[in-house]
Amino acid sequence: MNDTNSFENDYLIIKWFKVGTGHIVFKKAEIVNELNQILAKRFPNALACDMN
Repeated sequence: MNDTNSFENDYLIIKWFKVGTGHIVFKKAEIVNELNQILAKRFPNALACDMN
């Protein structure tokens, strides 16, 4: 991405907007899983329950 309002590396893409919001896209599922585990440990009610 060549936007001045974005950042990209091997792991993620971050894009922010004038209104103060932003998007983070993780490129690897392992990162999402690790972050979910950290969040679940720190904030037990923050994530939906596992339906598997």
